[in-house]
Amino acid sequence: MITNPHKGKNKGKKISETDLYKDSDGDGLSDYHEKMIAAGKMHTGSGEALRLCTTMNYLSSDSDGDGLADSEEVEIRKIPNSENYYCYMVSNPCVVDTDCDSYNDYVEEYIGSSPVSKINKIEQTESSTSGYSVKWSDWQELIEEHAWNYIHNAVEADIYSKNVGIQLETPISVGRIDVLRLATNEVWDVKPPSYVYEPNRSKGIAQVSRYVNAIGGKIGGLYIKGSSFEIGDYKVQYSNMNNGLIVYSFKKKQPDEVPVPVPAPETEKDDNYVYVPQYQPAQEIQFWGTVAAVLIVGGTIAEDVITGGGGIADDAASFYLAYRLMFGL
Repeated sequence: MITNPHKGKNKGKKISETDLYKDSDGDGLSDYHEKMIAAGKMHTGSGEALRLCTTMNYLSSDSDGDGLADSEEVEIRKIPNSENYYCYMVSNPCVVDTDCDSYNDYVEEYIGSSPVSKINKIEQTESSTSGYSVKWSDWQELIEEHAWNYIHNAVEADIYSKNVGIQLETPISVGRIDVLRLATNEVWDVKPPSYVYEPNRSKGIAQVSRYVNAIGGKIGGLYIKGSSFEIGDYKVQYSNMNNGLIVYSFKKKQPDEVPVPVPAPETEKDDNYVYVPQYQPAQEIQFWGTVAAVLIVGGTIAEDVITGGGGIADDAASFYLAYRLMFGL
């Protein structure tokens, strides 16, 4: 925690008071607090000294360059009924990937998982604006096959193609505006399903508000209409939430299913129906004739062996009879 600089030994120190009301990088954190964090003089809510952010830069809105403003990764909170403050860490503003799970903090915050836990999940998986259920596994597959912003960029492109006077990815002092209507200075930010719900909804609106304040614009209204489209293997829908946020969701198209052949139903038997056995009598006669022929041939050969060739004289007649029994000739 930190004592209010206006009290006690800090009172009268002009530099501290100046820095407290100064935000050189426009990230929402005062220069004073960013300098104190970098010096290791701030504490967490549990009272531990915060010594992991020595590269905190009061002249940069994103000290670690992960895409999140410093104020999105750390908050300065006042202890109730006290003049003291503490540092609440959402993620580490000096580390690109706080939990070292190979997904940087911005990506995890964007899709709605935790940047401080390797156990990745999304608590709220379904967007009420589309009905598409987007789970952590869907994001994993998307990131592995394309990139985390594959659908994001496609939504921006679709908005640009369907609305007049739109500018995309406009860089400003405190970030980058996803969608800007030039005629009215209206600002929208494109977000995934997690921004339909709290706390991400409030975070998204706050982000849009920072952009609006930076350019003297206004929060985007209903000029942009919701729509749907397909890109690659994905179906995408997006909606204008009328609060500066355009929220999208997606699902992967299912492969074409191979139809399973259905046997034709058996017709009912009429009154004149006559059962035909599977094996005809003629077939049975041929079968038993073949059996008899095999026995005759086998017996003839056995006789020749036993008699030392003495019975060979009748072999021709025996083989002929066997042939007639087998083939009916």
